[in-house]
Amino acid sequence: MSEKPPHTPPRQIRIPDEDWADFDAAAKADGSERAAVVRAFIRWYISRPGAKRVSRPKFDDASGEFHAVESTARDVSSP
Repeated sequence: MSEKPPHTPPRQIRIPDEDWADFDAAAKADGSERAAVVRAFIRWYISRPGAKRVSRPKFDDASGEFHAVESTARDVSSP
C-alpha cells in the first residue's frame, strides 16, 4: 500500500465577512474555488516559474453578480 502525499497545512487569515462572501461568488463565477485562487495568486505574486496571473471576474452593477471574463493569464516569466 502506498502512502498518501502530505497535505498542505491550513493557514489562517482574517478577512471581513462581506469580502469573503464576494470572493466566494467571484471565484465560483470564474469556475474556481477560493483556495485555488489564493494559491494561484501567491505563486504569481512570488514569481514562481510558470505561474499565471489570476483572472478576475467582472462585477455587474445592474445584476449585482460576478461574471467570468476572457482569461488574460500569462506566464510570469514572460516580459
